[in-house]
Amino acid sequence: MPELDVDGAVFCFPDGWEASKFDEWTYFRSVMSRIVDPLGRAPHGCDVVALHDGDLWLIEAKDYSHPNAAPPPDLVAVVCEKVVDTLAGLHAGTRDPHPERGVCERAVAATRLFVALRTDLPGAQPGRDKMRRGAAVRTMADYRQKLGKALRRVVNGKIHVVTGRERPAVVPWTVRRADGARGAHRHRPRRLETGGSARPRWRRRR
Repeated sequence: MPELDVDGAVFCFPDGWEASKFDEWTYFRSVMSRIVDPLGRAPHGCDVVALHDGDLWLIEAKDYSHPNAAPPPDLVAVVCEKVVDTLAGLHAGTRDPHPERGVCERAVAATRLFVALRTDLPGAQPGRDKMRRGAAVRTMADYRQKLGKALRRVVNGKIHVVTGRERPAVVPWTVRRADGARGAHRHRPRRLETGGSARPRWRRRR
């Protein structure tokens, strides 16, 4: 059973799954991380790339359960950008020889794409009062709706926003907290423009 520790959140995948941390790939570190566009932006990949039976899963992990932590207002845009960057990297990675080329080829050949944001929001933990937990549930539903709208032309599977504690489970993998661990997954600011509305949009490359 493959297990991956992403900043203290341990992802457990069933037997037969292929899963790895994208930003630890040799290809990501030696090629993708060195690409910088004219605006000074480097690609950022999703935390986990997982494959099973023709399905490709791109999973991003964000933990805001620790004190004084709060999700950034552009979290949905951050996740969308990582999904697009990861897909671009997987396609580009089919070209030249490198240790992860086979994974890239299998990912590109996948027939369905699933995207998951695994997040722990303030108030979502067991034992918290119903009002705070209800607010966290509504926020997660809002994330799911916005991700679905933004990625509707990309994702032909499903988009999930989960804590990993759902019962019954809504995704085929589980998440548990590593013993004594506290997530240190930090949000990295991104360059954004805003037009006449509050909705963020990416800068176009010139």
